[in-house]
Parts: sequence; structure tokens; C-alpha cells
Amino acid sequence: MSSGEQRFGETTVVEGLALNGRAGALVQTDEGSWYYVGGLDSWDDALVMQRVSVTGVLRLREAGIPDEEPEGEHSTGLADDTLVLDDPSWSLASG
Repeated sequence: MSSGEQRFGETTVVEGLALNGRAGALVQTDEGSWYYVGGLDSWDDALVMQRVSVTGVLRLREAGIPDEEPEGEHSTGLADDTLVLDDPSWSLASG
């Protein structure tokens, strides 16, 4: 899928490398786009760096940098808008 084909709110299939990011499991396409897999904290070790096909409802999540925390506390968030595949299913990609 190229960025020109993105249809938010529709079921989408993305194929690429399974990677674990700071905000959860993701798929990196051959074009270099990253799609987070909704509800999946991390891929099983056996799937990391394998080609996977993920089907889910494409969403755009706005950047989520939390307000400043009191001294000594840390919080996390994503600095950029993020592509997410919600209600996902996945399998090893064939070929």
C-alpha cells in the first residue's frame, strides 16, 4: 500500500517486516512506512524480522505527547501522528 492509497476507517492489508517499537508491535513496509498493530505490545520472538501480512482497520492516531509530569516522574507518548491497524489479524507473508 502506498500513502496515496490510504483509506482511513477501512479494512486494509499491509505487508512488511515485523518489528517491535517503543509503542508496540509494528510493520515496516518496503517503502519505509510504519504501521502499528493495534492492541499488540510486541511480536513473538519467532516473528520479529519476518515478513508478515497484517489486516486491520486503518486509523490515524494523533501525536500524543503528555503534559509535563511532576518532577521525578516520566511519561511517554508519540511525537508524530501514527498509522495504526485496529482489530488486526496477521500471518506470515507468503513468498
